[in-house]
Amino acid sequence: MKNIIKKFLFKEKGSVSIYAILIILPIFLLNALFIDTMRIISAERQIENAIDTSLRSTMADYNEKLAAVGLFSYSGDQSKANGDFQKYLDEQFYDAGDLDGALNLSNPGIDTATATFETDRNLVDYDVMRHQILESMKYQAPAQIGEQLFELVNSGLGDFSEDDGKKVENLAESYEELFDLAEKRNKKIDKAKKEIEKYLDMLGEEGELSGIVGPESKDAFDEKIPKDVRWMEGLIFYNDRYHELKEKLEEEDDDDDEETEDEGDDDEDKEDDEEDIEEEIENYENALKGLKSNHLDLFDKFKSIKGTINKEIFGFVVPGSPDNYGPASAKDYNDKIEEIMEEINFDDFELDDKDKEEIEKMKNMVMRDEFFNDIYTNIEELDKQFDTKGGMSEEEALSGSYASYTVYDLVDGFHKVIEEHVDDATNIKNELKSRNSTYNTDYADPIRDHLSVYEDSKALIAEREELEEEEDKADEGIGELWEFLTKGVDNMGKDQDTYNRLEEIVSNYDAVVDNGDVDEEEPSRIQFIKDAFEQFSQFTKFVSDFPESVRNELYINEYIMANYGTSEPYELTRTDAASFMYDTKQAQFITYGHYTAGANYLAFVKDIALVLFVFKMIDLILFEGGFAGPLGILRAVVRAAGDTLIGLKSLTTGDYEYKWKPLKISGRIDMSMPLFLRIFMIMKSFQGEDYNNEKIRRLQGAITLDTDVELDKNPSYIEGTVKGDIDLLFIPALTKILPNNTGKLSGKTYTIKKSKVYSY
Repeated sequence: MKNIIKKFLFKEKGSVSIYAILIILPIFLLNALFIDTMRIISAERQIENAIDTSLRSTMADYNEKLAAVGLFSYSGDQSKANGDFQKYLDEQFYDAGDLDGALNLSNPGIDTATATFETDRNLVDYDVMRHQILESMKYQAPAQIGEQLFELVNSGLGDFSEDDGKKVENLAESYEELFDLAEKRNKKIDKAKKEIEKYLDMLGEEGELSGIVGPESKDAFDEKIPKDVRWMEGLIFYNDRYHELKEKLEEEDDDDDEETEDEGDDDEDKEDDEEDIEEEIENYENALKGLKSNHLDLFDKFKSIKGTINKEIFGFVVPGSPDNYGPASAKDYNDKIEEIMEEINFDDFELDDKDKEEIEKMKNMVMRDEFFNDIYTNIEELDKQFDTKGGMSEEEALSGSYASYTVYDLVDGFHKVIEEHVDDATNIKNELKSRNSTYNTDYADPIRDHLSVYEDSKALIAEREELEEEEDKADEGIGELWEFLTKGVDNMGKDQDTYNRLEEIVSNYDAVVDNGDVDEEEPSRIQFIKDAFEQFSQFTKFVSDFPESVRNELYINEYIMANYGTSEPYELTRTDAASFMYDTKQAQFITYGHYTAGANYLAFVKDIALVLFVFKMIDLILFEGGFAGPLGILRAVVRAAGDTLIGLKSLTTGDYEYKWKPLKISGRIDMSMPLFLRIFMIMKSFQGEDYNNEKIRRLQGAITLDTDVELDKNPSYIEGTVKGDIDLLFIPALTKILPNNTGKLSGKTYTIKKSKVYSY
C-alpha cells in the first residue's frame, strides 16, 4: 500500500500539462481583460470624438453679423442646438441593423445625448469677450499697429522719465504757490507792521519819547515862561523861574498892603509887572496839568496792539509765539514758502542771468527765524515798558531807585514830583533819556533792520506789474487755445439719439458707465498746466512700458481701431458737425465713455493739446535758458500755448498730420489723429481693471448698435453630454480593477458617460 501511494504521488507523467495550465490560465485572463479594456477605451474614444465633432458641427451655425467683426456666438436656440447635436452624433455611429452579419468589437450603443448652453458664458462676459478678441487679433494686431507707433516709442522719448516732467511741474506750480503764499503772508505782516511802527515811533531821536523829554539845549528856551511849554526839559528849565515868580508875586502883594493910594504912575507899572508874572505862572501851571495827560495819553495806543501783532504773525493761538503759531498766520505761510524753496533744485534747469536774478529775489522772499523771534521778543519787552496798568507814587518817584519801573511809571512819577522836587524829576528825566537810547539800540533798531529786509523780500512781488502782464499773456494764450478747441461746440449734439441708445445698451449689460460730459468751460491756467503734466506722466509710462505690460489691452485696442476706429473729418470749426458725429468717431466713444454727442471727440482733441503743450513746456524749461524764473515760466506758457495751437491746426485741417519734434529728440515724428488715439487708448489702459472693463462694455454697446445682436442672448459656450454602453465579452468583473471613473459596470454591460465643452 505504501508503494502504491508513493507511485501515485510521485509519478512524473503529466506534470508538464499541469504546469502549462497554471501558466495559460493567467495569460488567458490577462488577454481577456486586455481585450475588454481596449474595447472600453475604443468606445470612450469614439464617444469623445463624436461629441467633439458634433459640438463643432452644431456651433458652426454661428451669427454671421458678429462674425463680420471677428466675434462668434451661436445663432439658434437651445432646442435647435440639442436637435443638431443629436443628429450629428447619430450620424457617427452604426445602427443595430447596419451591423447585421458582422461583429464590431468596439461600436458602443448610444443611450442619451444632450447639448446645453451655459447662459452666463456669452459675449457680455468680460473674459469671454477678451478671449475672442485676443484670438482674433493675435496675428493681425502686430501688423496692424504699424511702424509709426514703434518709431514713436523708439524715437528717444523713452530717455525722458516722469521725473523730468515732475521737476518742471513742481517748478511751475511752486512759483504760483509761492506768490500766493507770499501775498497772504505779506498782508499779515503789513497789518502787524502798522502796529509795530507805533513802538518804533515811540523811540528814536525824533520819537515820541524824545518829544516827551525834550531837547537839552538852553537855546530852545526863552527867559520867560511861554504858553507852549511842551517837554519835561521845559518844565525843569522853567521850574526855578516859576517858583521865583510865585515868591515875587507874594512879596509884591505884601508890599501893596503897606503902600498908599497916592503913588500914581508907579502903581500902574506895578500892575503891569504883576500881570506879566501871573501870566507866566499860569503858563507853567497849565503846562503842569496839560503835559501830564498829554504825555501819559501817548501810551494808551499800546493797550491792545501787541495782541494784534501776535495775531497777524502767529495766528489765533494763545499765546502766539515763534514756537506756538497757528495755521493761516504769517509764520505759517513763511514756513510753507521755505519748504517749497528747499524742494526746488535749480541745478536741474538751464538758467540765464535773468533767471538767476529772479531766483535770488525768490530766495530772499523767505523771512528767517530771527525775524519772527526778534519781533516777538522785542515787542514783548517794549510792551512791558509802555504798559499803562502801572504808575508811580510820589514816594516811589522820590526814592531815587528806578530800575524796576517801566517807562510809563517813570513818566507818571516825573509829573508827580516836578513841581516841588525838580532834582528828582531831573533824575527821572535822565533815566527816561537813557532808556530811550538803550531800547532804541537793543530793541527798535533790530526790528527796523528786519522790516527793511522784509521790504527787500518784496522786490519780486514789487515787479508784479511785469508779472501780471506776463500772466495776462499766458491766460490769453490758454484762452486762445481753448477757444480753438471749443469752436465747434454748438454743432456737437446732432446725433444725441445715438448716444442715448448706446447708454441704454450698456446699461442693460450692467456696465459701470461714466455719464459725465466734457467741461466746456475754459480751465484756469493753473488747472490746464496740472492737467497737462498729468497727461505727461501717463505718456511717459506708455513709452517706457510699451507694449509688454498691456499687450492684451493693446490687442483689444487694435480690435477697436480695426472695427470701430476713427476717421475723417477732424476739423473743429465745421458747421455740419461731421467731425463730432459718432459714425466717424466710434473709437473715441469707446475710449472716453461720454454719452453726450461730440464730447468724446472734444476730450480726445483736448488730450492732444495737453500732450503738445506739456512737451513744449518741458522743452523750454529744461533745455533752453531764460524760462526757469517766474517770468520765464509765464513766457514758456505763452510759447507752449502758441506751438500747441499750431500743432492742433495741422492735425485738424489739411492733411491731418503734424511733424512733431518733442524734447530735443533727433528727427521729427509724423503724428496723425489715429496714431494719437492709439497712444491715448494705451495710456488709459494703464488705469487698471475697472477702466478696461468699462471700455469692454462700451465696445459691446457699439457692437450691438452696429449688428443689432443682443450679446447676452447669443451663447458662445456649449456642453455636450453622451451616455453609451458596450457589452463585454469575457469576464466583466475584471474591469472593476481598471482606474476609470467615466464608466459603470452592470452585469456584462459597461456604461460610459462623457461630457465635453466647446467654446468659440
